[in-house]
Amino acid sequence: MKKIISVFMATFVPSMTAVVMILMAVFLAFQVSSHSGNMALIGYVMLTLQTSAIVFTLYVSYTKFVSYKKARRDFERRGWNVRLASVLQNTWCDRRLVVQAASDCGFGDEARQFYYDLGYRLTDVHQYQKSGMPS
Repeated sequence: MKKIISVFMATFVPSMTAVVMILMAVFLAFQVSSHSGNMALIGYVMLTLQTSAIVFTLYVSYTKFVSYKKARRDFERRGWNVRLASVLQNTWCDRRLVVQAASDCGFGDEARQFYYDLGYRLTDVHQYQKSGMPS
């Protein structure tokens, strides 16, 4: 269960987007099934577009998961690595997956401090209490 939560925290935004889109597609499917004619055709086109967006979002989530696994493997092999953290600092999702991978390997404090020193505030990832850092 801890592993599933870890993966979900590393790929939070794409995973939540996929969940919302799946729920919207189910709702749209129920709405389409009750109509006929042109409204049903429009509904089927929208459902097809929604399904394509879900597949794309799941692909993004999968690529973030692969990046998370690679970062975790590198942290397990080499310990805390500033170069890896600096390569994956461009987007919020990348910073989040690095912090999660580092936390899973016991280097969460170093990762949070590294990004904090660069000016990023990661208190939304984990509540963290240390002198100089907000909780």
